[in-house]
Amino acid sequence: MTEEDDGWVAFGSDDEDEEDVTNESANGCNGSKMDDSVATKVSTYLTQVFVKHNPQIRLEQRKVILLESGAYINLSKATVSALRQRAIHVETILYPPSYCASDEGNYCVDALICLDPTLNRDFLHKILDRILCPGGTVILPRMFLQQGSSPLALELSNHLSTTLQANGEETIGSFLSESQDTVELIAQQTKTIRAHASTCPWLPSSHSTTKEEDQLHQATVRLSSHEILSSHLTESSVAKAVHNMQHYGYCILPRLLDCSECKEWGRAVLDSVHAAAKILLERDSVDIYHPQSSQFEPQSYQELSMREDLRMDIRQGPALSKIRLDKGDGEHGNESIVLTASSQDYKNGMFLRGHAGLLEIVRRTMNPKDQHLYKGNIGRWNFGGSGSDGSFQDLRLSPVGGIVSLPGAADQALHADTPHLFETIPDLPAHYINIFAPCTDFHEQVGGTAFFHGSHNLAFTATHCGDSNNVNNSKVYPYLVRPKLTVGDVVLFDCRILHFGLANTSKDVERCICYTNTWHNWFHDAKNWDKNRAIFESEQNV
Repeated sequence: MTEEDDGWVAFGSDDEDEEDVTNESANGCNGSKMDDSVATKVSTYLTQVFVKHNPQIRLEQRKVILLESGAYINLSKATVSALRQRAIHVETILYPPSYCASDEGNYCVDALICLDPTLNRDFLHKILDRILCPGGTVILPRMFLQQGSSPLALELSNHLSTTLQANGEETIGSFLSESQDTVELIAQQTKTIRAHASTCPWLPSSHSTTKEEDQLHQATVRLSSHEILSSHLTESSVAKAVHNMQHYGYCILPRLLDCSECKEWGRAVLDSVHAAAKILLERDSVDIYHPQSSQFEPQSYQELSMREDLRMDIRQGPALSKIRLDKGDGEHGNESIVLTASSQDYKNGMFLRGHAGLLEIVRRTMNPKDQHLYKGNIGRWNFGGSGSDGSFQDLRLSPVGGIVSLPGAADQALHADTPHLFETIPDLPAHYINIFAPCTDFHEQVGGTAFFHGSHNLAFTATHCGDSNNVNNSKVYPYLVRPKLTVGDVVLFDCRILHFGLANTSKDVERCICYTNTWHNWFHDAKNWDKNRAIFESEQNV
């Protein structure tokens, strides 16, 4: 531990533990004392990591998995005992576990411990992705990080090199294997997010994926298993998310949403697109699946807006209306709603626009308050205001809609969804924020959304794009981030940020992202959803 960790003496000195192990080894002490020492080191290390990460999550709310294979039983028992003495919830899994056979579900843990250097490497490879929280801790023998000669060993080593944070390794302790070899136990944090590096083949060879992932790490909020399983954000996580929105223009919250619910909404979006496509083809001879050969050019409609060929934004449709009614949006599900400044009622819509934590992030990002200046806003007594009290302004929330990228869709043009309100202040607060949730399982070929880190700031775009009418220039490439997102993840972004949809190069996967737009009630988006022709005329947008 570094000097900044001096406050952790209450948990025991690491130096004392190291001295104990040295003396035991030198004097030929039995293995039980060494097991106890290693177990104490593991529990001390995890306690420190957990409390530093988010002190608002109690230790009894933390979840740890210890992998067992039938070997090192005494060491495993000592480790479990040491963790439970600190009230940390720990489970042991005897390889192979039955519930790891499926990727479904939201089961996750904060840390994963593997003590057996002979454990099946393929199993470890799979379980890392399936149950460990993004940014979670893995404790394992150092030899797992060393490339072996077998294909599985090489695969695991490569997987760990892309999964674990660089330069984050810390030695925990050592013990003797069954063959009396010294096994060094190390701890390392996994990456909170990875870059979708297989996209954008036009990037120069000098593009740094390492820098890209560093920027993604900055913008990602590392959630605990308790926050993920409860879908409830602590104050610490909300504050971190607001900071990211203000400084980088976007924020990533991995695995926050229930996967099955995301997929259910995704199916409703795709069903609505299919229904719209059928009507347009039969009624207007417009083929949105084959725009190049369509008799007439696809347009934007009340329910559906084209975002270039094979990419569209849909907000209304029969399946969407039904799921809104079934999932709690009720009669207001097909229309925007106002969240008043004083309201704390987030119940009108349980998916995205009814998530209390997400809406709290939006409200704080849009309503930053200087502790001295806010008292001077005397004009807030007008227009029904409550005076210069620094309270939130009214917020409007759109219905949950979806953006669909069909197979063959190219990279979208780089753009921002809304202009800056004024051109003399570089860092005004956001007035329009989107909340995105991928609803299609991650696939290397279906693409995603790319952002330019920090480009919501007017000074950024003036510096990097101001001398060119074409914002697709190499000056902004170092700030490109392509988060590798999957079902359950959430992205919030300031609509002034530069971004674009990535190409869908798959043959048959229709990529769906569900979203809700949020904006100050006084703002009007004149580009979208005004009185265009309706597709589902019989529904009258009910």
